[in-house]
Amino acid sequence: MTCEIAASPQVVWETITDSQHATSILTQLMEHDVISGEIPKVGSVVRETRTWKSRTTESFRTITSVTIHDGEYYSLSTNIHLSQSRAFSKKQHAARTGSWTIVQGNSNGSSVFVWTYAAIPETWQESMALFVFGKVIRKSIEYHFQQDLQDFKREAERRQQARMDCGCA
Repeated sequence: MTCEIAASPQVVWETITDSQHATSILTQLMEHDVISGEIPKVGSVVRETRTWKSRTTESFRTITSVTIHDGEYYSLSTNIHLSQSRAFSKKQHAARTGSWTIVQGNSNGSSVFVWTYAAIPETWQESMALFVFGKVIRKSIEYHFQQDLQDFKREAERRQQARMDCGCA
């Protein structure tokens, strides 16, 4: 998924890595706790509680790589493990996905925000579930990711405007 944001890459990056204000930025995020490390450092782990199709889910995100190039290109990769939470029965195995975030500057001063993901089955049951329900799962994930993208866009553009208003841009 891709979204153009009327803010500098640095402002977008600061927005998506702002752990302190994550629950006020993302409308579907109920809790966001850094349980080890510092965001956005490799090895850092974040526990998130979200609403997901009117259910509550808990996930653990581990940062696996970070790239910053001249303040115009930022990249962040994470492994995401969904825990056995209230949204899933105790018999269901936890799922794992990978997420890649790229923020790159445009010549017009705006940024392109690219967010991709992949489901990584860990058991044959998960492989079967992805085979059978893949389209439904993908549609649901894309809906929720799209909401997060819009939330990040709104906040990054608000921050960029605030910097311009105070002459800090």
